[in-house]
Amino acid sequence: KALGTLIGFASPFLIGCGLAFLMNIPMRAVERGLSKAGNGVWVRPVSIVVTLILVLGVISAVVFVVAPQIGTTVASIRDRFPGFIRECEALAAELSKRLPEITVAVNNIGLDLNKLTSELSNWLSSLGKDVLSSSLNLATSVFSGVVTFSIAFVFALYILAGKEKLGRQMVHLMRAYLPGHLVDEVLRVCRLT
Repeated sequence: KALGTLIGFASPFLIGCGLAFLMNIPMRAVERGLSKAGNGVWVRPVSIVVTLILVLGVISAVVFVVAPQIGTTVASIRDRFPGFIRECEALAAELSKRLPEITVAVNNIGLDLNKLTSELSNWLSSLGKDVLSSSLNLATSVFSGVVTFSIAFVFALYILAGKEKLGRQMVHLMRAYLPGHLVDEVLRVCRLT
């Protein structure tokens, strides 16, 4: 339980590290291009803005390509569903003709309509409570997700803005507390970006 709480608190920062790791790849290319064009203090801020525009452009392109396909798929399922129901009804009719014992067994069950209505009413009222509870849980989850992503995004920008200084500090910290071979392996993975 304590570990879950700790991970919950750390998740925005872990997500921010992941975002910074991913955004650093295109940002390095943009920085190299801007450094060749001119030298100045604006290279880092401009490269962050250009990288954000590029990432948002890629995400928008994916959304605009994938979202219509999802809509088409849902419409196709919706259009085919009535035919599926008719085929199920035809199959049930066919089975009842071939196996008359099933029809006799269903007719001999003897349903109490008042009891069925009462149980259905109880089920619907509990369903209303569940829907309200689910709606509150959904709203809480969405709000929590937005806050987590906002913190992660700001943390990623912070990392990207001072990545060299943070990198030096992390290397000193790792060398002080971790074995040398583990530090070398972590640094090898970090150099991938």
